Amino acid sequence: MRSPSIRLGHQPALDGLRAVAIVLVVLEHTGDLLIADDPPGFSGGPFMPGGFLGVDLFFVLSGFLITTLLLEERADRGRVGLLAFYERRALRLLPALGVLLVSTTVWVAAAGDGLRNHLRGVAGAAAYVSNWLLSASVDTGDFGLGHLWSLAVEEQFYLAWPILLTVVLFVARTPRSVVAACVVIAVLAAVQRSRVADSAGVLDAYVRTDTRADGLLIGGALAVARSLCGFAPRWSRHLVLPGLCVIVTLAATTAFTDAWLYDGGFFVVAVVSGTVVCGAITGTSRTTRVLASRPLQRVGSYSYTAYLLHFPVFQAVGDRLSDAGPWARIGFAWAISLVAITACHRWVEQPFLDLKERRSDARSRSRSRHAQLERELVPEQGGPARDADPIDRTGRP
Repeated sequence: MRSPSIRLGHQPALDGLRAVAIVLVVLEHTGDLLIADDPPGFSGGPFMPGGFLGVDLFFVLSGFLITTLLLEERADRGRVGLLAFYERRALRLLPALGVLLVSTTVWVAAAGDGLRNHLRGVAGAAAYVSNWLLSASVDTGDFGLGHLWSLAVEEQFYLAWPILLTVVLFVARTPRSVVAACVVIAVLAAVQRSRVADSAGVLDAYVRTDTRADGLLIGGALAVARSLCGFAPRWSRHLVLPGLCVIVTLAATTAFTDAWLYDGGFFVVAVVSGTVVCGAITGTSRTTRVLASRPLQRVGSYSYTAYLLHFPVFQAVGDRLSDAGPWARIGFAWAISLVAITACHRWVEQPFLDLKERRSDARSRSRSRHAQLERELVPEQGGPARDADPIDRTGRP
């Protein structure tokens, strides 16, 4: 199977899509603060009640980006380095997660109630199985960890997808068959979600990996189509704004319990999100220029830390200031969240991101050096063998 025909590179507009996704999620939880004694969660506040659809946009983005990175690494090296891949994921995800788990544990311990249950939730979060604990109705306390189900779904995808993708690429005869396989499995996940919603309830259908994999797989299918099939229609850039309008409109009008979401609605949102992602990286339009603007890029670069930390802050403010006015609660929640997110990103997350980049650069230099030496050791076509001593030729041991 051929190598990627179109390299992705850095796409500023995708940072803008991350910004859109995190803003939708945060606005939903902001709406919860308008109601006293209604902590952020699955209920959906009166303002942007369907902001959870931002998570679906995150899923499609994650599936697309991870699959693209895997395909490009396979093209460069002939294989995917699983240990290096998992190391990069750990450096990206674990530091900020550690801050969340430690800070929420300190908060619960200081409150003096529910620490044992909270520690059960911490263990589930550290093992990235929070979604399955939530599905099984395991008591993990009621503070600060309820949003980690989506990170668990993504991490389980990260663990399984590189291996599954390698197998599919080995077995499949053409890139189009890989795309078809991704789409078929995504459809099966959507069917499974409908069945689980009918039999076990919408919460199970919302958080389980087997019922939420369709967004990740739609993103993966788009990555394969773009990288291996050269699928990059320039007309798709004109669909970015209509697609975003659909997502935002649904986020403003949809409730978590709406039956249509589980009967194909989430799948439709995933397809629309995939269309938006495709358009954002294909050509330039006014919408993509706005998405690529520095303010939205900045918000997008903070989206992971923002997703982690805003939730417990909003919940703590809602608990402690339940007697205050709703706008006072919102003001305090946003102010504290901005300080916490900025500090965590700068002093915890960024140093590990820099380390990840340094290690990636070191591996790239090592691969380039080895490739150069291999070329020097190979006899020239129809000519005498070249010097086989790399020390003499390069001056390097």
